[in-house]
Amino acid sequence: PAAPNKVYTLLIRFLYEGAPLTAGRETTAEFTDGVLRCLLEMARCMQAYISRLDVDLLLYDSHMFLVAHPPSKYRGREFRPLRLLKTILNELVKLKGEGIRKHLSLVPVDSKPTLCSYLDLVLQQQAAKAG
Repeated sequence: PAAPNKVYTLLIRFLYEGAPLTAGRETTAEFTDGVLRCLLEMARCMQAYISRLDVDLLLYDSHMFLVAHPPSKYRGREFRPLRLLKTILNELVKLKGEGIRKHLSLVPVDSKPTLCSYLDLVLQQQAAKAG
């Protein structure tokens, strides 16, 4: 995409705010599924446009999603938007490594948000795989 952050922001916000893409109409499961498929495809080809991606903004959008949908709320249950967000974050960590920590400028890290805990976990898993 020419402007990957605009697409990510719009689609992730749709998932946590409800329905800004549907002009106030009720969101259908099919529409949400389409949003998820689009985000998955973007995550799969992230390496191709990572240089044009504002990682700080994507991490902020991810943080806002996790504030609206804390993983603890879905423990033991399938919640595809959360699983997809984790896929996006895993891909970011794969591409940025430890450098991902330099992109938390828009996230209130002092409050120890879920996003930081998740990034730490993924970094530990990557280090275990490598070592």
